Amino acid sequence: MKVLHIPHAYAPVHGGAELLSKRVSEEIVRLGHHVRVVTSDVGSVDGYYRYGVAPVRGRPAEINGVEIVTVPYGGLLYEPIGRWIDASLPG
Repeated sequence: MKVLHIPHAYAPVHGGAELLSKRVSEEIVRLGHHVRVVTSDVGSVDGYYRYGVAPVRGRPAEINGVEIVTVPYGGLLYEPIGRWIDASLPG
């Protein structure tokens, strides 16, 4: 069987959903199936809410038998809008 998981973040990012996705994917591989994970390069769960969180760099294409495809988080306007939001927040 071939399985595709599309979590917002994946190992080495730490969080409940990320850990669950990793464990389920690895267990499916252990059972003899192929798992591909397509995920973003967001560096932490905070990266969805705060601008400036460093992305994951150098993530392997495979972790414990799970194929990993990483796509960039954000887009062309992510950086300028993020900077504007940060500058406009109090404190």
